[in-house]
Formats: sequence, structure tokens, C-alpha cells
Amino acid sequence: LLREKARDASILLCPCVYLQLRVPFDNKMKYTTKVITNNGFNPVWNETFEFPITRCEMGMLIFEVQDQINNIGKKETFGHHIVMIEHLRTGFRTLTIYNSKSEPTTASLLVHFELLRQF
Repeated sequence: LLREKARDASILLCPCVYLQLRVPFDNKMKYTTKVITNNGFNPVWNETFEFPITRCEMGMLIFEVQDQINNIGKKETFGHHIVMIEHLRTGFRTLTIYNSKSEPTTASLLVHFELLRQF
């Protein structure tokens, strides 16, 4: 992933993934992966996060790919993918990353879901 032309297009992203579980009338849970420096082409996080889900109606898991753009830790959103909780199934999934206009990008995330209790 290269940075957009509006910024320095010759520099690779320093990506991280911000994950947020949103369920109506419930607490939000959020995690952020570590930042992978100058590896926007094939970053590997290999991190595990647990989200206890008490209700799945209208709940969603949001994946937001962010770019750390300077040394003070400021991050800018590259794209996102939203998964409805009721559609989650155990196994590997490829999630297409969408830009701010909800258009698909060439980027994707390979994630593994493990559900301890099926809905």
C-alpha cells in the first residue's frame, strides 16, 4: 500500500489495524494492532483479540486500516471493512478494504475468526 498522491506517494504505509466491536445498548470494545513500519505491501500482525459478545442483533465488528504518518503517532485512515456479528462464522476470511467513499480498494485483510459459541 502506497500513500495517496496528496501526500508523499513514494513512501510505503506504516499500517496498523484498529478493531472495534459495536453493539447497540452495549459497551464498545476496541483494540489496535502494532504498527508495521514501512511494510504496506504485505504486513503481518499475527495478533489475537477476544471480544465477548452478549448479543448479536445489529452488532458489528469494524476493521479500520490506519497509517501512522509521523513520529508522534498520528494516524490517518486508509480504509475499512465492517462485518455484521450475525454473519460471523469460524474460519479464515478475506476482507476487502473499502475507502472513505465505500469503494473497494486493492487491499484486503486475511483474518481468522474463532467463535466459542455459535449464534
